[in-house]
Amino acid sequence: MTTNNLGTAYSQLASEVQGEAQQNLYDQAVDCYRQALIVYQPKTLPLNCVTTGRNFGNLGFKIGNWEWGVEGYEWAMKAVENSRSRAQTDQQRQEILAAAIGVYANAIQCYINLGNYQQALLTAERSRCRQLADLFASKDLYPNAEVPPELVAEYNALKQRMNQLQQTPPANTPENPSKTGQLSPETLVEIEQLETERKQRWREIRSHDPVLAGQIEVDVIQLAEIQQLIQDDVTAIVSFYSTNDQTFAFVLRRSDLTPLTPLPCEGMGEQSNSPLLAGEGSGERSYSPRLAGEGSGERSYSLTLHTCDGQGYETLQYWIFENWLKPYVENKSQWRQNMGKFLTELAERLQINQLIDNHLQGIEELIIIPHLSLHQMPFAALPLNLNPIIPSGETQTAKTRQMGFSEPISSSYTESENNTELPEYLSDRFRLRVVPSCQILKYCSDRNLVPKPHQLGIVENATGDLFYTEKECQELAKRYQVPEEYHLKKEQATPDNYIKLAKKVQRLHSSHHANADLNHPENCKLVLANKAELNLATIFTLRFPELSDLFLSCCETNLTLTPITDEPLSLAAGFLSAGARNVVSTLWAVEDQATSVFTILYYQYLDEGKTRPEALRLAQFDLRSCQSLEGLKNSISEKSSERLGEKVNAPKNSSEVKYPYASPYYWAGFLSQGLA
Repeated sequence: MTTNNLGTAYSQLASEVQGEAQQNLYDQAVDCYRQALIVYQPKTLPLNCVTTGRNFGNLGFKIGNWEWGVEGYEWAMKAVENSRSRAQTDQQRQEILAAAIGVYANAIQCYINLGNYQQALLTAERSRCRQLADLFASKDLYPNAEVPPELVAEYNALKQRMNQLQQTPPANTPENPSKTGQLSPETLVEIEQLETERKQRWREIRSHDPVLAGQIEVDVIQLAEIQQLIQDDVTAIVSFYSTNDQTFAFVLRRSDLTPLTPLPCEGMGEQSNSPLLAGEGSGERSYSPRLAGEGSGERSYSLTLHTCDGQGYETLQYWIFENWLKPYVENKSQWRQNMGKFLTELAERLQINQLIDNHLQGIEELIIIPHLSLHQMPFAALPLNLNPIIPSGETQTAKTRQMGFSEPISSSYTESENNTELPEYLSDRFRLRVVPSCQILKYCSDRNLVPKPHQLGIVENATGDLFYTEKECQELAKRYQVPEEYHLKKEQATPDNYIKLAKKVQRLHSSHHANADLNHPENCKLVLANKAELNLATIFTLRFPELSDLFLSCCETNLTLTPITDEPLSLAAGFLSAGARNVVSTLWAVEDQATSVFTILYYQYLDEGKTRPEALRLAQFDLRSCQSLEGLKNSISEKSSERLGEKVNAPKNSSEVKYPYASPYYWAGFLSQGLA
């Protein structure tokens, strides 16, 4: 490390002088780093390479020499990725990437400041969802690889025993008369021991993954592959990324053969490599080169940048955690009451209207790639008009599809709200798909399309306590003439039967309870017959190569606490990795009644030939804008109307409520992920 240390010494000395002497010292520091990197290669000495590359990049970043910055950071990133590929557990891989995440963030900023948005976007992809990408690669490249079933059985037995201990109240003994409802020290010790065993079984399960076993390496997606994800001229990819100081949105779309005219930006022309700091001048950075086929008649793409100044990791991501995720966990009533205010402020922080005006003209569908806490945001409900009045709901007890959760909701409908027209939302302008990363979408796109006809399978009300779930599933069974052997009801819906059904059908409607586990995402679960569970750990071992569509009509199937490495490990992600081409999932504990109405509307629009995101958008619009059953009769079939009458009218407890399902709580929690 002598040469590296010498480079660092020169760098420190340079900060104490000025002028030509300072530049000479910086040059000597860079020479030392470059000499060190001749020896410290990413594949032979990755740890030394990371250290030297980071020091080199940090020097360039500190003094605003962005070329030096990216040169050093590229060395460091290659070394990080090589070290990660050698690690043989998920935890080690995540720790390696997490320790270097600042390198990726700084490299992205350097590329942006150089006007090289292509490399900035690719670097963002290199840093996100790598564990998910490993899982997808294992399933798609090794479709016949199987985890020993006894390992999965042992894992599930440990989980079941832990659940029993956590749910069984302790005896009220004379020695401990006042602690009824609290677990005894002995029970806590046993739970801790079981948790240690559970983690060990999980590591053993994952050790059978071909990626972790070193049999394959997962390549990072390339720009041409990202471009191919855009299927028409009215679709755009919007990829978010937060650094310490700002949040960026990369907008990739097809363009005419003539490049789009870039927006005026102080100090920066169309092809400028000016090191102007992002956010200076107009606050917008637009760069629209031809990314393919320049002058050849081939299809062209434009890549522009939307900058949210001052909305970095602390100011935006931490704000979301404190004002959305934390209230959701601790006080769902407060979370719901504050939903409208929160979404309005989020739209302002992301400058959604400027994003649309400057980058999305002529676009009809967005493929949104969130970052960190943005994965939990209902983009469909971001308001576009100024000072909107967003209703939060009415007085009723909300029966949800989250096991054991039902709560009274205070009314926030006021007379002024009822006399105000509904706000305009992002989903009024665009069809929306939300996916973890471009690479994950590519895996979905690369899978063979499942030939029609598609047999629908239904898993209905596994625990028997969801009234509207039964009506919803019965309607679908009647509409699609689902045979009894493809329709699991209540006690029939065991985990084994669920898995067998998912392997036989091309479309699966899964309507029952589910729960997320924010601390241990592998424990996220579908709650099935007799409260048995199908958890994410098990789903990650499964393969459903013929499954085209999955509708998770359950609670929290896309809820996850995303770590710094941007891994949204959710039930929806698990089923996508198992082979599903598209999954409709939920961001929170959705209300039973509204979900039934939404579901029928969604399938109705699919039957009319709408794409998945368009069917979801129209179903959301119909649900939130209906005033009574009459408001839906133009959107659903006559035979469905009779069943839906009770559903739509039931929440209308007062004539003062103009739109019973207007609150985003009822309709905005549904996402379309995967193919259109």
